[in-house]
Amino acid sequence: MLNDPPRIAYQLFILALSVISIALIAVEVLAPVTPEVSRVIGIVDTFICAVFFFDFTQCLIRAPNRKQYMLRYGWLDLLACIPSVEPLRAGRALRATRIIRLLRGLKSSRVLVSYFVAHKAISAFWTAILAGIVSLTFASIAILHVEGPHGTISTAGDALWWSIVTSTTVGYGDLYPTTMEGRLIGAMLMIIGVAILGVLTASIASMLVQREEPSLTEITALRSEIAELRELLRSKQWEGR
Repeated sequence: MLNDPPRIAYQLFILALSVISIALIAVEVLAPVTPEVSRVIGIVDTFICAVFFFDFTQCLIRAPNRKQYMLRYGWLDLLACIPSVEPLRAGRALRATRIIRLLRGLKSSRVLVSYFVAHKAISAFWTAILAGIVSLTFASIAILHVEGPHGTISTAGDALWWSIVTSTTVGYGDLYPTTMEGRLIGAMLMIIGVAILGVLTASIASMLVQREEPSLTEITALRSEIAELRELLRSKQWEGR
């Protein structure tokens, strides 16, 4: 796996999601949150669980021995995909530990930084998606906290919808903050959203260009063929004389 850059970037993304999931659970358990904020956390947690289930299916398909995978790690990964069941959420900490162990080849921050520099496009792609999830989650929680029950944004669904349309700069105007703090949150979310969309667009374009560009091996082979054709043409010219 360490020789597969896209897989490494994806596993780092899953690791970060595991940490975010654990952090959200800790906030919900330890901090005094309102029912609507708890609903936001629940919706985001369900989305993360869906990503975990996709990852579980990918691991199951890729496993050389599926039975052995299920007996060692698969059952735990599957249980960690189930949302809203408190005892099963602890499996995500073990899942994060296992991903760290799988990535043990990246032993130092210098190696990790070198990896991101060498594979900017795929790293930027997953980083932008992660930043989008984090910004939408915390913007939704923050807007519910500052607007309160008397504003236009008073439910979990409204907060998430407002965060999405604001981050994409669509802004339908059906929901809007009425407090100064809420407007500041909206302004910051618009700036972050534009930046994330720009990074996503640039990284996707870069990955498409890299796929279309010929590799160094192909270029070397083409040069060799051109050199052989030149030699053949020269020999034909000498024979013609």
